Amino acid sequence: ATILLFIISAIVSPTFLTPMNLSNLLLQISTYGIVSIGVMFVMLTGEFDVSVGSILAFSGVYTVMLSNTVGYAVALLSIIPMAFIMGIIYGILIDKIKFNSFVATLGGMYFYRGLGYILCGAEPVTSTNPTYALLGSGEILGISNISWIFLIGIVISWYVLSKTVFGRNLMATGGNYTVAQASGINVSFYKFAAYIICDFCALFAGVLLASRLSRAVPTSGDDASMSAISCVVIGGTSMSGGEGGAFRTLLGVFLIGLISNILNQLGVMAYYQQIIKGAILIIIVCFDRFYRNRAK
Repeated sequence: ATILLFIISAIVSPTFLTPMNLSNLLLQISTYGIVSIGVMFVMLTGEFDVSVGSILAFSGVYTVMLSNTVGYAVALLSIIPMAFIMGIIYGILIDKIKFNSFVATLGGMYFYRGLGYILCGAEPVTSTNPTYALLGSGEILGISNISWIFLIGIVISWYVLSKTVFGRNLMATGGNYTVAQASGINVSFYKFAAYIICDFCALFAGVLLASRLSRAVPTSGDDASMSAISCVVIGGTSMSGGEGGAFRTLLGVFLIGLISNILNQLGVMAYYQQIIKGAILIIIVCFDRFYRNRAK
């Protein structure tokens, strides 16, 4: 389907295959693509995280303000312990207290969005540190740094999930929680780890987006959560966990980005684009459910 859509896009738009458009397409999908990598890890354990968009916005505001005062390096490194704190909180709520993951992260979505507004007074924050813009605005071989980071993240995720014990146990945790636990797998550890990875990806994506724009807006990332979940599901990761992969997620991210790119070139209004994306997601989920019912 992706190949067919790519061919159709090349036919209907004479500018689609130009290097500038393809480079822009890769750049457009990269920020939310990084978020999608984190969401994939959580969904592989059979859970959800709908707070990643708010975490992305909070991260941008927080790191811009921190880099303006104490420096870029401190701001960038500070997201590592912050990801651990966020992930551990979600792990406790979901795995220990047995909150539904949607409800727990929905609360986080409102909390981090509000925290971002409070930090900046609901006003955009501009970076006054010239170093801050280097990571998000630079290019290597004509491809943006953000795109390289996204592609490297996909390769690393593929290796972790398919070639390491950590990845296999993570998949087993989502495949059958009870069986994995009976097999001696520390399922709590893997759920905690999945949320730490997810929150780190969202925080890092917020830094990259703010770095690219040299400013942070507390309203950014308002559709990141649903976009990331859509990309992961369309890429073939099961919503019940235990099945999926990094290159599948790359495919889902690319497909959603491809649809948006060609619709923009054809002048389709954003409202209709939302309808088309929603319809595609529903169709994919129906196929996923049909396939699973037949397998049972």
